[in-house]
Amino acid sequence: MMNDRNMWSGSGRLLFMTLGVVVVSLIVVLAGQGERTPSGGVIVVFTDPAGAEVLLDGVSRGVTERGTGLRLTGIEPGRHRLLVRKKWFRPVERAITVTPDKRLVLHLRLGRPIGYLSVRSRSANARIEIRGLGTYDREVYRLEVPVGKYEITVKLPHRKPVTQAVVVEMGRETELYVDFGPDARSTNVKRARRPIVRLDEGRPDRPLLRTGELVGVRVNGYLVPELISLPGGWFLMGSESGGEDEKPVHKVYVDGFAIGRVEVTNAQYKAFCDATGHPYPRDPEEWDHYFVNYPNHPVVMVSWDDAMAYCQWLATLTGRTYRLPTEAEWEYAARGGLVGKTYPWGEDEPSGRACYLEGQVPLGVPTMPVGSYPPNGYGLYDMAGNVWEWCWDWYDVSFYRSGHHRNPRGAPEGTMKVARGGAWLYGPSSLRCAVRLKLAPDTRHETVGFRVVAVQEESAVGTKDSRGRRGSTARTISLLSSSSLRDQ
Repeated sequence: MMNDRNMWSGSGRLLFMTLGVVVVSLIVVLAGQGERTPSGGVIVVFTDPAGAEVLLDGVSRGVTERGTGLRLTGIEPGRHRLLVRKKWFRPVERAITVTPDKRLVLHLRLGRPIGYLSVRSRSANARIEIRGLGTYDREVYRLEVPVGKYEITVKLPHRKPVTQAVVVEMGRETELYVDFGPDARSTNVKRARRPIVRLDEGRPDRPLLRTGELVGVRVNGYLVPELISLPGGWFLMGSESGGEDEKPVHKVYVDGFAIGRVEVTNAQYKAFCDATGHPYPRDPEEWDHYFVNYPNHPVVMVSWDDAMAYCQWLATLTGRTYRLPTEAEWEYAARGGLVGKTYPWGEDEPSGRACYLEGQVPLGVPTMPVGSYPPNGYGLYDMAGNVWEWCWDWYDVSFYRSGHHRNPRGAPEGTMKVARGGAWLYGPSSLRCAVRLKLAPDTRHETVGFRVVAVQEESAVGTKDSRGRRGSTARTISLLSSSSLRDQ
């Protein structure tokens, strides 16, 4: 084409060049008109979590994708109703205005996941009070509620009221059956597709920990974190597809232990601070007085020593041995009985399964109430996402090659501690069971919190603080008084 053009006369070249300008100009104009959407406006919808259906004026227009959202074109200018919905999440509805010369971008966060709550009693005169929801006569059937913990009180004339806390899980039905026996001390809790768990009065200082059983006790007016007891066993630790500090995959044995069902909450940590005089954690900027106003969210801005001080306080209250989980215990618990899987739930995409960075950082408080997403196979919540969780161990990049296979406790000393589990400010790769994060033990960050473990004996684990000072064993620390904690 270039040779033919060069053979033309001068006027021919001028005509060709002129036509070329016209053609190019026409293409540019048409392209510009395409951007200005002469046939209507453009709407781009991002949702947290992704995978939500978008309806415009009642008509389904597609499903949002992670990272790219959903783009709607050719929308008639004017007012519209936009609805975003996803199974087991509360939908979001917006009134929007579309203009032909602008692109409307929406970032929508679906409401808390939902489940179902049923409360029944054989007594026709029973009154049911669900804290935060209202009062009902005799029974409540499949009430749609946000996931979380609910305090239910059932009252019967001339009888002692029965109060029970239950947890509603995403997409599941939790059923509370109240049978006023001769002394009205027993409550039956039945979850959908699960056997009845009978809860009776017991000794508050000696909780009975059975494999897979949720345990919560109130001691001296303080609610001790609910625990799930896990049997000891072997598992495969690490990952060959991760970082160098995750290799090699190796067999590890851990003794049985009990671990917090959820991360330690602001309310639980506040009780410790109020009882001991330990300072409140600093609120992250623009988080609306997070520590006080969001009691069911995970506590953040706590150092390794802060977390251990909380564990020691729990030991004082209960007479049990509390501490942070070792890396091996944490990963054993996170895997939930699965072998060789990437995430605590398996290999599925994490959208809708954890609180992590999915697109842009959400406005306001970015954490979620503990237990907002489905649990893993051991019934543990938020083992991936929400906040990083402090572990007992000193960090050592090559520790997995050291040959420690039974109850490994990490390097004997170091400068960095380990945190596990990913967080709201990190991408999906942080949610992998094997990911290790190293942090200075005095780190106080808005993405870092913790959960606790309780064990029977701790003769092998001393209580070095983050500066390397060795105290007595954790078993001895469990006998410290509250005044001793205040003096530290």
